[in-house]
Amino acid sequence: MGPDGRIVVRNGYYTPDSNAAYVPAHAIPTRHFDTREDGKPLAARDYLPLLGRPGVEAYVLNTTVTSTTGSGFLSVAPDPNSREQYENGTATPPTRPVASNPNWTAGKTVANLVQAPPAQGGMAAFWSQGWESIDLVVDYFGHYGTD
Repeated sequence: MGPDGRIVVRNGYYTPDSNAAYVPAHAIPTRHFDTREDGKPLAARDYLPLLGRPGVEAYVLNTTVTSTTGSGFLSVAPDPNSREQYENGTATPPTRPVASNPNWTAGKTVANLVQAPPAQGGMAAFWSQGWESIDLVVDYFGHYGTD
């Protein structure tokens, strides 16, 4: 709830007018990344990019937050940078989103299925909206697109 006592509910829908269809990743989801593997947790109030691809209208992902020492929430939102900008070091931090998926408290591991739209170049970002670092696991189920 916001300081003004209001809440915002974001809701989407599917339409038969869309050209996009669900494209599964494989027979089973694939691990996109796991910050526990390299020992580099996602820092508080920071983000990780999803190096996507053009033509994707929405990603279908499972996000799992673990190793929590405080409370917070994860945001998955479009990232206006391109893959090339990340690769050559010219990417700039995208605008911090305010939507949450999922919310966590200290000592809890939480997961949530997320359908997230990317920006024009196919990029999305995962934002840690807490005050302590977390570990983040992202599994890719598929996407909605025209391919």
